[in-house]
Amino acid sequence: MLVTGLSAQKYDFTSTWDHDLAPLQATMGPDSARVAAQRISIHEADDGQVADLWKKLMKERGATVERSGNNSVVQGLEMGGPVTVRTTAERNKKSGSTDLLLAMSGADGKPLEEARAASVAKDLAVQLNKAVVQAQVDEVQKDLDKAEKDLKGTEKDRVNAASEAEDRREDLDQGQKKVGRSLEEVEELQRDLEKLQKKYKRSQDAKVLEEIADKQKDLAKAMDKQSDLTDDQQKAGRKLEKATDEVPDAAKDVEKVQQETEKLAAFLAAMQVKLASIH
Repeated sequence: MLVTGLSAQKYDFTSTWDHDLAPLQATMGPDSARVAAQRISIHEADDGQVADLWKKLMKERGATVERSGNNSVVQGLEMGGPVTVRTTAERNKKSGSTDLLLAMSGADGKPLEEARAASVAKDLAVQLNKAVVQAQVDEVQKDLDKAEKDLKGTEKDRVNAASEAEDRREDLDQGQKKVGRSLEEVEELQRDLEKLQKKYKRSQDAKVLEEIADKQKDLAKAMDKQSDLTDDQQKAGRKLEKATDEVPDAAKDVEKVQQETEKLAAFLAAMQVKLASIH
């Protein structure tokens, strides 16, 4: 199995939350017609991501969004009554956040009173930042799921490697027994042949000579068999050596993925605390 490194260090976001989401008073619009606005920050998110999350949030709340570049107009937002919101997004590359300027007006077209506008802005800031961090949590969870799957795979590989080594060891043991029996057979045939040769030397009997020829054939076959079994034994030894070498490698893979899984699990736990800290 190919083991891929997964580490909390790969992410471009932090696992802690230390931001104050209280909106700041601001103004927006052309110099000749600036209106009161609330400034909120969406952290660890670029303007494109914020635009997508803003559109999704407004849809969930039954409002419609008309967008033009970094500006948008929201109609039909219910926040203790119908609210119209004009927005302008400003990217803050230094802090890695995106600010939204929100100019809000009620059903009568008049700007919301400051306290209500600040309350609405704070609610939106919380929801948008939670959405950003939830996406981060989902990303880490996805990686953790993959790491846990890899861990199961490497553990299976380790078990298979150990089983393979044991099988090869049994093959070697069985081969050694076959070689031993073959050697006994060769030695027995050699003793029989020696007896026949002595017998022929004494008797010069042609029938004994035929027995010698047959015994020599049997001995040649037995020696060929012994040679083949010895070759098989050498191959079995090499297979055992290879299988044995793979056992510690498989164990190292398990250890590596186990460590990465634990890192990701700890990082995910911290991310869940981060999400719960947004209020």
